Amino acid sequence: MEQLLLAIIKAFILPPGLWAAATALGLLCLWRGRLRLARATLALTIIGAWCLSTWAGAAWVALPLERPFIDHARLLDTRGALRAPFSEAEAIVVLGGGRDQNATEYGGADSVKAGTLMRLRYGAYLARATGLPLLVSGGVVRGDRPSEAALMAEALENSFGLTARWVEGASKNTAENAMRSAEVLRAAGITRVLLVTHANHMLRASRQFAAQGIDVLPAPMRFINGMPSSGGPDVGDFLPNSEAAALARNALHERIGLIWYRLRY
Repeated sequence: MEQLLLAIIKAFILPPGLWAAATALGLLCLWRGRLRLARATLALTIIGAWCLSTWAGAAWVALPLERPFIDHARLLDTRGALRAPFSEAEAIVVLGGGRDQNATEYGGADSVKAGTLMRLRYGAYLARATGLPLLVSGGVVRGDRPSEAALMAEALENSFGLTARWVEGASKNTAENAMRSAEVLRAAGITRVLLVTHANHMLRASRQFAAQGIDVLPAPMRFINGMPSSGGPDVGDFLPNSEAAALARNALHERIGLIWYRLRY
């Protein structure tokens, strides 16, 4: 029930539901004759929707989340070995990032979403370079389906030729990822890990693992800042873009998630 309630709330406090709700509020004010409030509401909605659908807006929202991990963008040195202190890691943990339900191309079976696949690819890259064992973490939020971790382990083996040593498939959110993964890791005598997840998710995830007594060496990927090009801003960075809008939403979700986790956990 908690997961369903959170999903409903998120639908209206995050884009695009946020813009739909704000537009409805503006039209209601207009219908009730509150012209000044209606104009202000609709103007803010248009400006907000524009800004948070551009690369510049996405980078601005994500910057506080990504800034602490900029120096972690490249973990390997020129010889392909882990730089210190990352070389002290004892395992690699890859967090799930969503599933693709009823994937037609796979016969109607569930598969991993693009974000999860990106995390798996980076985890596999680090595992090949280091030889460290892999733990994949992700459960089932709703319905009777294979765990996300099971799907991740399958994709890891089929697409990258690697086998996950541990498959944690009971967690439903980031906090549970940390709690249940920590149980598995401690049973194996492991307390220091490379944690693989999106850069804008790393702050929330690393705090949860640290709270469970796990020493986190962040291995972030998919930084929003610096995309789509590594040069300075140009006109295209201020024009609406569907990919930028999705990334801005994710970053906004993480900033709200940090507040919620502070209250909830």
